[in-house]
Amino acid sequence: MGAFNFIRLSEPCPHCGAGNLSLQFKFASSYDGDKVVGRFYGHTYAVGDRMPWFEEGHREFEKIARHPNVSTTEDGVIRNKGIGRCAECKLDIEFEVLFRDRVIVSAKLIPPSAKA
Repeated sequence: MGAFNFIRLSEPCPHCGAGNLSLQFKFASSYDGDKVVGRFYGHTYAVGDRMPWFEEGHREFEKIARHPNVSTTEDGVIRNKGIGRCAECKLDIEFEVLFRDRVIVSAKLIPPSAKA
């Protein structure tokens, strides 16, 4: 089982309209950690939060950068796509979280109609 963190979104579920979604994502998550925050997983974040994580060039940073759901744009923005599940209707929800310098700059749901 992999290590994940969570992001809390105020957007409603696109299927049932329930709010306060908490969705898991892979970037900046590891069973390793540091002496300040401990392990880098299981934490809940919001847009604007800085993620504690290994510095660029560290083996764990490079490992997560190669994860199939993580990509980096030419201008250094890290994109992490994920699939979560609504706690109310139990349907899958696709979403994307964008990071710059380990700060969450945006998080958005991918509407069901945009998946095709």
